[in-house]
Amino acid sequence: EILIEADHRQPKKGNVLVTMARRKPEADSTEEESVHSNSNTMEDTESIDGEKSSEEARAHGRSEPPPKPIPFLDTFYQLSSEESPRERSVAARHLIQHCLLSEQGVNTKDSAYALARLMKGLCTGRAASRQGFASCLSSFLKVMHSLDGTTIDAIVKEDGGDEHDEPAMAIRNKLLAITQYHQSAENEGGAGKSKKNRFGGKLKGIEERDHVFGRLFGILAVVRSGILTADDSSLSVIRGYTQDLIDLYDYKNWMREPAAHGIIELMSSLAAASQDAVAKVTNEVIIPSLLLSPPTDNENADLTDREQLLHVLTPEKIAVAVHLQTDNPKKTKFAYPLDEPLLTSESIPVLASPLSSTATVVYPRCHVVWNVIWTYLTEERDGTREVRSGGEDSIEKIVQHVVVDRLLGKGTETGAPSDERRSLALQITSTLCGASDTKLVISAGLVDTVLCVDVVKSVFMNVLCASGGKGKAKAEVGKEHHLKPLTTQVLDDIITNCCESVDCERRLAFAKAFLNTDGRFDTKTKTYTVASILMLEGGDSDDEKTAAQRASLWGLYVSFLEERIVSAPDLHSSTVYIELLYKLGKRDLAFPSSNQARYVISFFLSGSLFDLSGLSISAGNVKKVSK
Repeated sequence: EILIEADHRQPKKGNVLVTMARRKPEADSTEEESVHSNSNTMEDTESIDGEKSSEEARAHGRSEPPPKPIPFLDTFYQLSSEESPRERSVAARHLIQHCLLSEQGVNTKDSAYALARLMKGLCTGRAASRQGFASCLSSFLKVMHSLDGTTIDAIVKEDGGDEHDEPAMAIRNKLLAITQYHQSAENEGGAGKSKKNRFGGKLKGIEERDHVFGRLFGILAVVRSGILTADDSSLSVIRGYTQDLIDLYDYKNWMREPAAHGIIELMSSLAAASQDAVAKVTNEVIIPSLLLSPPTDNENADLTDREQLLHVLTPEKIAVAVHLQTDNPKKTKFAYPLDEPLLTSESIPVLASPLSSTATVVYPRCHVVWNVIWTYLTEERDGTREVRSGGEDSIEKIVQHVVVDRLLGKGTETGAPSDERRSLALQITSTLCGASDTKLVISAGLVDTVLCVDVVKSVFMNVLCASGGKGKAKAEVGKEHHLKPLTTQVLDDIITNCCESVDCERRLAFAKAFLNTDGRFDTKTKTYTVASILMLEGGDSDDEKTAAQRASLWGLYVSFLEERIVSAPDLHSSTVYIELLYKLGKRDLAFPSSNQARYVISFFLSGSLFDLSGLSISAGNVKKVSK
């Protein structure tokens, strides 16, 4: 059997290819809704969730009867099924079996018909058509390309194409013809006019958008089929597909991010085969047609000047450029402006404006540029991602200039933060704290920068305190903050991530970040954030390893509280830390050793017998008193 799966990856948060797959063609839907809806991705591979029952049957020794054959034409209807991915996958398997792998050999006529109809199915938003048809087209092309060359030529000829064209070029010509969304001036009498539909009238706005998305999904199906990286695929074909994605980028503003995602995926698949091919396509197509293309609102900008170029870059161009510089293990040389690193600690203040503009992409999805940035600044190590050498400076600049100044409105050029901007700040903070799928691990020294006072207060405290805290029920309808569920979830994820760490200094760094903002963080937010991180809850039946970790963590915590008490400018400022130290000593009395309780008592006794107020005064400021 052929498993109709081009890729077995699960859909990830942040994947940009949303709604294009499941969006229904409603006439009143806006362009932004067609991109930023909360639907699933193109379903990289139509994963078969329904096979769980089959696996259970096999585990119990029961044989599952094979699925009944599906008539050829009925498979196209089941490819649009919303019932389950398994139903679409089974339909695709039967379609490919009938056309390419039947006992009678390749059915050339039905294969040509299926190829054209699969491409047409990409141009409809009905049910799950884009998921089913795109996944099936990818597998269909992969199987077709695995056959001998004469079979492919016969299918192309039967479809009306030039049998002398290489397969990838013939597929491209067919895809462009089916997914046309405008006609050239010589065909229509003017540039940019809509093509005619099958009834002779011009395409409506919703129909044109469907054709645009159909072309995008078709190109990605070709990329995932692997035919572009085959030995018989020429560089000119790859250049053509790359230019097609750039044309989609230039179509509308709401199409920029999906097109940029397509370019990134195309370059990633090409990099696995040939880094030299990536360099040629980048220097010949991407740089002149995309990165150095003047913006419509500033066509007179001198893009040969790097400083001016940085000011006109869009988030999508930044994503493509940074990705190309990331996925370059052989350090292939690119032309200007990729001859030097684009994302540096010096350039981030200039790029802060376009990066902060991605706040329009709301939770749970993050703009593709952020995934690229985290990949660029980190490296994989033991199942997690750690900051590269020199990456900490860039992260500090991102927190200061993008999160604090732009998103949270602490800068001079921005106003009060909106819920969208606060949401993006929360997502960035969550990623840097390791509470996301990226599993990013930052050092203890960087925690204080990421969870600075402005971030903790604006992102966490202002939201939780305004909504009455985590555990308080709603007193009045409509009083709960919109971001309370997301903020609570992120805070829980940060706590979970900290509790999994065995590095006591790193755990203390997180606790200090919240306590430096407000010593009564847990009380005011009605959470157990600091208490959970410092292991102040439970512990009566811990093993020796956990008990040793708690003792080490509490020892560091006592030193921190003692330092804050001694360095406090007045008694009022030190009161909260005295309370925390007292509670820790009282909590430690529950354990047999009670070592920390002894330290606390000793510190309090020292403070009661000696005047420590002069410890913060330097020796040079002390006046000499005559005898």
